[in-house]
Amino acid sequence: RFARWEPGAEMRDGPFGARIPVREEPVEPEILIVPLVAFDLRGNRLGYGGGFYDRTLARLRARRATLAIGFAYDAQEAEDLPLEPTDERLDMVVTESRVLVMS
Repeated sequence: RFARWEPGAEMRDGPFGARIPVREEPVEPEILIVPLVAFDLRGNRLGYGGGFYDRTLARLRARRATLAIGFAYDAQEAEDLPLEPTDERLDMVVTESRVLVMS
């Protein structure tokens, strides 16, 4: 779930230690910044093992186009990742030296 945030919004402690808005006005983002451990040039990513972002992206993309952008270092690029059928691809990867747009 996502909630609208604005500067100065009153916040409270939420799951996993994240701060969340007290007033939870639901939103469905069209762009998601996705964390990763590694990526390849086909838009595949290795996450942190929980599958949270893959499930979230699948749900959002079932409703409408949702852009997934990974931020990484060039050194995180890999040639062969252990992929699963439920993995969602990235649309872009931004590193310290380049912006990769996946086809």
